[in-house]
Amino acid sequence: MLYDYLCTGRTQPPVVLDAEDLVHNTTATISKLCKQLVLDEDGVRQTWEPESTNERGITGDDWVMKLQYSRGIIRDAKRLPEGYLDLGVSMRDYGQEIGQDVASTLRGMVEGEMEAYLYLRRRKL
Repeated sequence: MLYDYLCTGRTQPPVVLDAEDLVHNTTATISKLCKQLVLDEDGVRQTWEPESTNERGITGDDWVMKLQYSRGIIRDAKRLPEGYLDLGVSMRDYGQEIGQDVASTLRGMVEGEMEAYLYLRRRKL
């Protein structure tokens, strides 16, 4: 695993962030990250002004447009409890959104990487 390779010969392991922590426990996660990296957390912005219309690029990517129009970190109202993951529910929702065939392929990929995900999650900041 790349993480283990990057740990070789280092005094500190690489930083692993969990997106759930960054989104839903932003201040504490940023504080830990800044301490780990010896950075001044006063320089981190959690809110900002959206880009002006003149600065916006033309793109069809929804996530890019959400970022450009955002005023801060977008928190998902459907936050799951720590350690909870129900692939059946997630895949049902994805199936409705992107189709059952793609959702089924996605589920296989998630199941195939779950061991690595849990390994890294145990090492998160």
